[in-house]
Amino acid sequence: MLLKLIKYDFMEQFREHIGLYALVFVSALTEIILASFEFDLVSVFFWALHSLSVIAMFICSLVIIVIYFRRNLLKDEGYLMNTLPVEPWKLYVSKFLTAFVLFILDLIVAVLTFSIMNHGFEWIKDIIGSMSDEFANAGFTMSPVVMFGSIAVISLLYTISILFFSLTTGYRANGSKDANSVLTFIILYVIGQVTNIIVMIFTFFIPLSSKGSITYILNVLNHQEVAGLMNKVVIGALAVSLLLTVVYVAGSIYNMTKKLNLE
Repeated sequence: MLLKLIKYDFMEQFREHIGLYALVFVSALTEIILASFEFDLVSVFFWALHSLSVIAMFICSLVIIVIYFRRNLLKDEGYLMNTLPVEPWKLYVSKFLTAFVLFILDLIVAVLTFSIMNHGFEWIKDIIGSMSDEFANAGFTMSPVVMFGSIAVISLLYTISILFFSLTTGYRANGSKDANSVLTFIILYVIGQVTNIIVMIFTFFIPLSSKGSITYILNVLNHQEVAGLMNKVVIGALAVSLLLTVVYVAGSIYNMTKKLNLE
C-alpha cells in the first residue's frame, strides 16, 4: 500500500512540476540559441535569467510540496485520506519520500540544463577538481564531494521534516491553524540556529581559545589545525540536523496519529 501511495503522491505533484521543468529547459535552450549567433550581451542576460529560473524552480517546488501536504492531509481532502485503511505513518512517509525525490529531481534538472549550456559535464569535474585542491591546501581531510553531498542531503531531509512538523503541529490547535504553523516554524528555525551556534562554540571556539592567545592563533596555528576544528563543526552541525530530523519526523507522525485537529 505504501508504494501505491508514493506513486499517487509523486504523479500528483509531478504534474504540477512539469511547467517548472519546461521553463528551466526553455531558458537554457534560449541561451544556447542566442550564444550560437554570438549575441554576447543578450546571451549573458539569458544566462542570468536561467540562473534565476533555476532558483525559482526550487522555491516553487518547495511551495508546491508544502501546499500539497497541507491540502491532502490537513484540509478537506484530509477527511478522506485519514479515513483510508492505511496507518497515518504511511501517509506521512509517502509525502516525505515524494518530497525528497522531487527535490532530487529538481537538482537533476538544474545540473542537466547547466550541462546543456556548457556543452557537457566537464564543468562539474572542473568545479570538483578546484574545490579538492582548495580543500587540500587548507588542510581539510574531508572530501568536498562528501562534505557538500552530506550537507545537501541532510539539509534537505531536515527542511522537509521541519516544514511538515510545523504544519501538523499548527493543525493541532484551534483558531488560525496556518498562523500557528508559521509561528511553529519560526520557533523551530530559531531553535535550530541556536543549537548550531552552541555546537560551533563547543567544537570550534572553545578548542581554538584553549590553544593560546590571539597572537598565537593568528601567527602560529597552522591550516591543518583550523581545518580539523572546522571538520568537527560540520560533523557536529550535521549530527544535530539529523537528530532534529528524526525528532520532527516522529513528532509529525505522533501528531497525525493522536492530535490532529482537521478543519
